[in-house]
Amino acid sequence: MTVVLIYNGIEIETLDFSNLNIKKLYIKWDEKLVITADNIEVTTNNKPDETLNYKKRFKSLIYILKNSNEFSDLVQRVDIKNISVNDLSATFKYKIGEKSYLTIKSDKIKFNCNIDADNKHTVIDIEEFENSSKSVMLVGKVILDNINETLSGKIDADIYDDAKLHLYVYSNKDDIFYALYSDNKIQNLQKILKLLPIPEYVNPWIYDAIQMSDADVKKLYGYIEFSNPRSIIKNIYADVDLYDVNYTFDKRLAPIITSSTNVVFQNGILDIYPKNGTFYKHELKSSYLDIDLNRNRNILTVYLRDMLVLDDDLLYLLKTYNIDIPFVQTASKTDTNLDIAVKLATFNVDVNGTFKVEDGDFLYNGLNLHAKDGLLTLNGAYVDIKKLKLSYQDKIESDVVGYLNPVKHLGNLHIDINKAAFASNRLSLANEQDKLSLIYKAAPSGDTIAVSPSTWQYEKDKIKVDNFDMRFDFKALYANIFATQISIQDKVYAYLSGDIDLKNIIANLKLDILKLEYKNFKLDQTMLPISIKYDKGLTADLLTQSIWKLKKTSLTLSPSRIILDDDYLKFIDSSVAVENMFNSNFYMAYDINKSIGYLSLSKPDVKNKYLKYFFNKNGTYNLKIDKNSRDTKIFMDKYSLEFDLGEDDRWALKCDDIGKIYKKMPYFTDYNITQGNMNIFSGDTSDDFSFNGKIKYPYKLLVKDNIPVEDYYFNGKYKPDVIDINVNNNLNLKINKDVEIKSTELGFNVPEIIRFNNDHTMKKQNQDTMPITLAADNSYLYFQEKRKILADTLKVQYLNSETTAQLKFKDGNAGFNLNKYGIFYLHGLNFDDEFMDALFTTSKFKNGELSFTLNGALDNFAGIIEIKKTVLIDYKVLNNVFAFINTVPSLITFSLPDYSKDGLKVESMYAGFTAKNALFDFTDISLNSKEIKIYGKGTLDFRSEDINLDLNLKTDLASKVSKIPIVGYILFDKDSISTSLKVTGNIYDPKVTTSIAKDIVIAPLNIIKRTLLLPIELLSPGSI
Repeated sequence: MTVVLIYNGIEIETLDFSNLNIKKLYIKWDEKLVITADNIEVTTNNKPDETLNYKKRFKSLIYILKNSNEFSDLVQRVDIKNISVNDLSATFKYKIGEKSYLTIKSDKIKFNCNIDADNKHTVIDIEEFENSSKSVMLVGKVILDNINETLSGKIDADIYDDAKLHLYVYSNKDDIFYALYSDNKIQNLQKILKLLPIPEYVNPWIYDAIQMSDADVKKLYGYIEFSNPRSIIKNIYADVDLYDVNYTFDKRLAPIITSSTNVVFQNGILDIYPKNGTFYKHELKSSYLDIDLNRNRNILTVYLRDMLVLDDDLLYLLKTYNIDIPFVQTASKTDTNLDIAVKLATFNVDVNGTFKVEDGDFLYNGLNLHAKDGLLTLNGAYVDIKKLKLSYQDKIESDVVGYLNPVKHLGNLHIDINKAAFASNRLSLANEQDKLSLIYKAAPSGDTIAVSPSTWQYEKDKIKVDNFDMRFDFKALYANIFATQISIQDKVYAYLSGDIDLKNIIANLKLDILKLEYKNFKLDQTMLPISIKYDKGLTADLLTQSIWKLKKTSLTLSPSRIILDDDYLKFIDSSVAVENMFNSNFYMAYDINKSIGYLSLSKPDVKNKYLKYFFNKNGTYNLKIDKNSRDTKIFMDKYSLEFDLGEDDRWALKCDDIGKIYKKMPYFTDYNITQGNMNIFSGDTSDDFSFNGKIKYPYKLLVKDNIPVEDYYFNGKYKPDVIDINVNNNLNLKINKDVEIKSTELGFNVPEIIRFNNDHTMKKQNQDTMPITLAADNSYLYFQEKRKILADTLKVQYLNSETTAQLKFKDGNAGFNLNKYGIFYLHGLNFDDEFMDALFTTSKFKNGELSFTLNGALDNFAGIIEIKKTVLIDYKVLNNVFAFINTVPSLITFSLPDYSKDGLKVESMYAGFTAKNALFDFTDISLNSKEIKIYGKGTLDFRSEDINLDLNLKTDLASKVSKIPIVGYILFDKDSISTSLKVTGNIYDPKVTTSIAKDIVIAPLNIIKRTLLLPIELLSPGSI
């Protein structure tokens, strides 16, 4: 140290202490003390002094300022050019009667102020304060009350050229109070927050977590206790609105997004209230967060207080904090009251809260579950299910209570199944007092599920399942089922065992069927092992050949594979053998949802003589099975067949198109049954059935109301000893040991019967089979629309290849016989004019009797017809003959002027003929009346309906011969005259011409004695 004594003062070149160095210190006494120094350097320990007493510091400051008047009494001037304290550099100037001046500089700050003091007050006027980045600039004034030892002031702050803040302070001996106001919204709040003394590990949840557009400081005030300066955090109150906020309270999670957020800081806790915010697109109306910054706490808590959807996003939130809920909500909302507390220093998490589910849909392992009346509480990693009703579609309803702790792998769930229904409600949990209960226990040593005994209803049958246990791996979702007995009343006994991988949805099970009976179908062996596998589809392998019984019929099923794929139940690689009927490979696909199946038979080997007609050994045949109604329907489109099997063992076989099967049915083919439909229905016993249908038949064998019938409606019943058939409600056919046919109000179409007979000659081996009888009332034999043989009764018998028949109409009778050699005989007599009018289409009679006799082969026969004592009113041939006579003068003597009025009275008329292949040769034609006699002969071709006759007309000599101008065509006899006519052309309108007079030889009358078969009118489409 160098000391220089100067006039009126002392100058010290250097003054060194352990932590103080002063250079060029000058001290002078001139009434008052004058002190100057070039440099004062103070060296301090950079470590913060934990023992600093801020209250003592403040008191020291107050003491210095309070005694500044005494300082002014002693000191006239102080001028220190530089004061260095660590990295600080300061300048201090004081002169009595003037303002003092203090400047402080460092790498970080720049500070200038004036100090004005009197006996009562000390005023510190801060002219400039700014940091090195010029992010903070302060100006203001602080006033010290020297007497009361208080401090007050106002400081204006400009932070980052954005926040214009006004700080008001007041301090007493114990505390310093402050309040902060802002002129406008703040855009860089994070930078301002970094100026606060907040613990470093809290910064990410305050500085880094908040992104916003600006902030509005509504209120900010507080105080600092000098005795506990760290209470600054606890004693701050702030109310700030943030705008366009993204708040990320956990970097692993999405931010909370709001248009505005209210932030309140009080008691050391920062409360964050999002207004109409969203979190993973969830609306937040009542949820909020807080950060507890009090010493030894520093906890961030998220309070979820809204109706939320437990979707994948919220489940991810819970899983982030080790809460693993194994389902996801897909519809409705859950009343959420959840607290997530995170200790920011250690990142330990504590979760507590409740979920209330009134009515919602959830997805669990691919199942859509419906939940209601649920209450779940969370306590750390414990998920406590207080109550919960779960249902799956309309199939399963259950109550669930218990708890899970995924972290420690502990759990105990009690599940009561109140309702279970599957397969369109055909399989359901029986309505028993004891419901199906499942107890799931999770433990580190392994999980188990205990299943109580249960009773199930399958349609009308009850299925009993014993209680069983299975090992369960919760993490792998893997179950091992111990052997469990399954029984269905006395119809099914089986054991089930195996493994189920629920995570990958894979199952390997073994089912040993000991007994199986369903209606008339049963397993006919001691055991059938089945291997069941599920991996994206269900496969069941029947490991051995199995023998079954359908009623009394034995069926053998080969080792087969059954697949359930995309709701289809499929049989593949299968073959079946039905005792005494057929064996075939087959493939079947059955749509479980639609209850429709498709069955394909390939290479069937058919033994049944009836089925053999329908199946070719090398063919493939497709059938459709439909179980949408009470009946099971089987369709075979190839043959238009439908087989219906009812629940009560009733069945029906329907064919909508006989055209598809007639070629497969020998009788249908033989008798041209090619169009129509038919149905067969089971009867009261297994051996009888009923049937009905409609046939459009090419042979119009029956006639109804004079119209030939082509549509035949039939119904009937079959029993082993009798068949009863009704046709068109007018004909009944009964087949027993014989065939008995009865009809009423029906006609029989003779040309069609003959055509049918010609087309269907009975086979030799069938000729002596079964007697046939026909009894018809009010019937007729039909030939044409206007020509038929009337019958009050008609009886026909067929026995030993011989046919006989009897016909009665009023007083007329006819008999018919056809022997096995094809020779027939027909005789009739006493038939009246009504009978003749119906028979002869071109004639009309009044009174008279008809007799006839015919015999021979059906295609080559002879016959005579005789009519006596009648009036011939209308007859096509005679009409044209008489009309010709009346117009030819030479034939005027034959004129019959009364014929057109009253007809021609005929004593007798007959025709003798032979017929061969529709060509009739009339050897004898005779008409005998008082006025005229006609004799003739000729031919009639029924195929062309052409006639060619030569006729002689005779009358007595009483006629006036003189009136005959030409006698060349007249033949005179002893008592009569005659002339000859030629009749040709169509039988319905023949042409008549004269010919040279000649006699026509008439065969003896005893030709009537010849045996004839049928009159010409019976066998022809036309008539003379």
